[in-house]
Amino acid sequence: MVAQKLSLTKIGIHNIKSVDDCVLDIGNKNYIFGRNNSGKSNLLYAINLAFGNTRLEREDLFISADSPFTEDKIVYVDLLFEPEGGTFDEDWMTVLGPMIIVGKNQSFGFRTIFEYDGRNNSYHRRRKALKSWSDQAIPSEESVTESEMRYFECFFINAQRDISEDIRNRQSLWNRKISSIEVPNSVASGFQETVRKLNDSLVKESEVLSRLTKEFEKVPSNGKLVINPLPVSTSELYNGLDIKVEQNGTLIPVSSIGLGSRSIATITAIETLSNMAYENDEPHYTLILIEEPEEHLHPHLQSVIGEELRKLKTQVVLTTHSLNILGTANLNEMIHVGHDGARSKISRYRESDI
Repeated sequence: MVAQKLSLTKIGIHNIKSVDDCVLDIGNKNYIFGRNNSGKSNLLYAINLAFGNTRLEREDLFISADSPFTEDKIVYVDLLFEPEGGTFDEDWMTVLGPMIIVGKNQSFGFRTIFEYDGRNNSYHRRRKALKSWSDQAIPSEESVTESEMRYFECFFINAQRDISEDIRNRQSLWNRKISSIEVPNSVASGFQETVRKLNDSLVKESEVLSRLTKEFEKVPSNGKLVINPLPVSTSELYNGLDIKVEQNGTLIPVSSIGLGSRSIATITAIETLSNMAYENDEPHYTLILIEEPEEHLHPHLQSVIGEELRKLKTQVVLTTHSLNILGTANLNEMIHVGHDGARSKISRYRESDI
């Protein structure tokens, strides 16, 4: 059985960066475009904030001549989700309980509120479930806990992030999932015995390693010091798991190949691991935020990434300057960001606009 899908359908942003007040409909694919410094990235930043992946700083507030900083300035992000088919299944009802809004279609939403603490000159985050959303979101007094938020994931990919970075980052989705792989005892014990024999052979054949082993025997210790050139447990093996590219019989680290392939690999990895969670019959939602995926890429690879993005089942919100990527989008998937003084002006295109 496959878990029921959710879709993010609306976002509301109030007083964050260049966005003073905005309510925006969100589809499965969302292509944000506009001139430099218009505020495109600020939409991604606000969504990422709502999921708890980054911190709000005082300088990240919307400030203008007619909206100066005050300690009680109201700052929040609203997110609204709807289930596939319009009605939550039993699994989601169990997870979310009474926080579900019942209307024409059932929905679930929460407001992430940021409150200023003058003593520490920092912002604290708290979440309230929404009780309705017509023209605007209305929060309830019901809190949304971190336990409930674990069913909602958001991944931010910028122009500098690629699969080789994810492999190095111990906190990345890649490493969290790889390090938790369960191996049957029969496989683990067989692996350990085989690797132990290989290690003994490698040490014996190496003058340096065999000499070091003999010297280590003289070191006072509660046990015997052993050199293991190869990892002896499956957990060590997965912690060091890498991706190689085979070219003419030679294995090359993925970090040595083009940025375009590495970026596509990151998107593919997140999509695959997200789909696996969805297929495990556990309530699960994933959103991918991507900032200018075309950066440093040849126009042909920009088109390739554009086509790869079309294949993703996961919801995507991205910023781009690339006509090659925009050329793969439908008009009603495009969001234009301009600016009027300190404020971003945000509008979604519709087929009826042409």
